[in-house]
Amino acid sequence: MKKISFSVHNLLNSNKFALLVSFLFAITIWVNVSPQRTITINCPVTISTENTSAKKLGLDVVDGKTQNISVTIQGKWYNISDVSSKDIDISYSFKGITDAGKYKLEFSATKSNNNADYKISKVSPESVLVTLDHIVTKSFQIATSYNNIKVEDESVYSIGEPIINDDDKNIQIKGPEKKVNKIKKVVAEISKEETLSKTNVYEAELKFYNKKNKEVDVSDLTLPYTNVQVTLPLNEFKTVSITPKFEDKPNDSISVPYELSQKKIKLVGTKEALEKINSIELEPISFNDLTPKDHKFKKKLILPSGISAFNGETYVKVTVDLSGYSSKKFEIKNFETTNNDKFSSTTVETKYLSVNVVGKKDVVEKLNADDLYIECDLSEAAANSGSVIINGSVKSKRYKNIWGTGDNKVRIRVVE
Repeated sequence: MKKISFSVHNLLNSNKFALLVSFLFAITIWVNVSPQRTITINCPVTISTENTSAKKLGLDVVDGKTQNISVTIQGKWYNISDVSSKDIDISYSFKGITDAGKYKLEFSATKSNNNADYKISKVSPESVLVTLDHIVTKSFQIATSYNNIKVEDESVYSIGEPIINDDDKNIQIKGPEKKVNKIKKVVAEISKEETLSKTNVYEAELKFYNKKNKEVDVSDLTLPYTNVQVTLPLNEFKTVSITPKFEDKPNDSISVPYELSQKKIKLVGTKEALEKINSIELEPISFNDLTPKDHKFKKKLILPSGISAFNGETYVKVTVDLSGYSSKKFEIKNFETTNNDKFSSTTVETKYLSVNVVGKKDVVEKLNADDLYIECDLSEAAANSGSVIINGSVKSKRYKNIWGTGDNKVRIRVVE
C-alpha cells in the first residue's frame, strides 16, 4: 500500500489553498464594510380601546379602526433581510380622552427584540384621525308594512293586525351611540304583491328609518337578525249583541232593568274565531257600586284575542233603571261567617259597620238594623291564623233583594 504523507510546505504552496484563503478573506472584508440598507415594512394595525381608560368610559373606535402603518428601518442587509411586521411593535395612546369625538392618535414604533441590530428611522403616517363613540344597545319595537297586499272584496274581508313572533317583536340594536340614535323606527316590510285569499305568512325585510323617514345604513351596527316572519290574518265580519254583566248580586235571581248606548256591535276577526262568538260582554258592574244616584256606567267591551270592533268602539254606556229603588244608612252589628271549616275558632273583631243599603222603596222603608247582618266568606282568608280582613256582604234573612254599597271590610281573628 502506498503511504500518503502530509507536508505544510506543500499545503501553503497549493493553488487551491490559496484560493480558499482569498475567498474567506474577501467575505470577511465584505461583511465588515457592507453598506447600510433601508427597507420599508407594512404593519397593519387595528386600533382598539381595550384595557384603556377610554374603554372604562364606554368608548370605542367607530371610524379609523384599521390602519396600515409603514415603518422604515436601516441596517446591514444580513440583519434586516428577514425583518417583518411581527418584529415591530406599533403603539398609540388614548391618554386625556374623556368623551366621544374625533381625536388625533400619534404612532410610535419599537423593535420587539431590543437586541436586534437595526434601527427604526421613520413611521408613516405619524398620526391619524379616529372617531370614538359610546357603544350602546337600544331596543326598538318593530312595525309592519304591506302596501302591496290587498283583499278581493273589502265589504266582506279585511286584513287583520299583522302578527310578529313574540321573540321578534322588539329588536336590540348595538353600535355607536350617535348612529343608533339616528334610528327612529324599524319596519318589517312585505314587498310581495298579491291578493290575500287566506291567512298567510310572509318573510319581511327589516328597514330602518330616521325622523325624516329616510333609510339609515346599519351595515356597521350589530343586529340579531335582518328579516322576520309576519302573519297577515284574513278577517271576516260578524254582528253580535252586547250583554252587560253584573257581579256581587245579593242573590242569583235578582235582575235590574238597564239600557245600552248600543245593543249590537260589528266585529272583525278570523272565520274560526268569529264562529265561537254569539255575544260580547262588558266589564262587570258591581252591585257594591250601584245606587239610585250612581246608576250610569261607561264599561269596556271584553273582546277575545284576535277580535276587534269594526268601527273601533271600546266602551258602551250602561244606564241601570233604579227609579223604584231608594237607599238608607244603617249601623249593622250582626256578623256571620261562612266556609270556616278549616279554622278551630273565629272571632269578629269589628264591632259594627255603617252601610248604605239599597232596595225597593217599600222594602227599605220597612228595614231596621236588626233585619240586617254582614256575611263574611272565610274561603277568602289570606292567612291560616291571625287577624284577617274580609270584604263582607250585606244580607237579610227577611228580605232578599237588598244590597250594601261601598267597601265593607271586616276584621276577623282566625285560628287554624
